[in-house]
Amino acid sequence: MKILSHIQIVLVVIFSLLASPMIFAQLADPIFVNLKSSGSSYADQFPASTNYSYGIVEFDSPQLGIPEFIQGAGNTLKVMFTPDPGAVGTANLIVTYYTLSAPVYPVTKAYIFNVSS
Repeated sequence: MKILSHIQIVLVVIFSLLASPMIFAQLADPIFVNLKSSGSSYADQFPASTNYSYGIVEFDSPQLGIPEFIQGAGNTLKVMFTPDPGAVGTANLIVTYYTLSAPVYPVTKAYIFNVSS
């Protein structure tokens, strides 16, 4: 069994520190949103790179309304959701995008929309 040299240990530590932001970005808590089905809507705008791919990964309740994930002003992305009139239930939305600042890495964001009358 070979013992790691000091250089190898330093390289492993550096790699671990560089990889941790990407790992923790994938483990974010979902954003809980309570909405009324009579005229309310939700919008979330945040900085993100629009030079890389972005989009909706999953939306499980199209009967509650249609989500939008669009480019906002400048280097921002915007998640919007407006429930259909009279809709009641829970919808899960998962989106993915890349960060704006270096190092650029993918981010997955989850929303849980609780729609009531």
